[in-house]
Amino acid sequence: MDNDLTEIGRNNDEAFASRWGWFGVMYRLTNGNIIHLAQIAGLELYTCLTWLCYETDLELTNKVQRHARK
Repeated sequence: MDNDLTEIGRNNDEAFASRWGWFGVMYRLTNGNIIHLAQIAGLELYTCLTWLCYETDLELTNKVQRHARK
């Protein structure tokens, strides 16, 4: 049962990402605040992708550390 729910969640995530594409990246970089969209759009792609990679690695590191403390 849990595997079925995991697969459904994964399929929904993939469908959502496919539907919205790069807008999801822009949304994340603006922290959901449309006011910052023009600022983000003016940055180089490399800068944006580096930022997202850093955030992803930091989030994973923090998750591992929290899990290790339990």
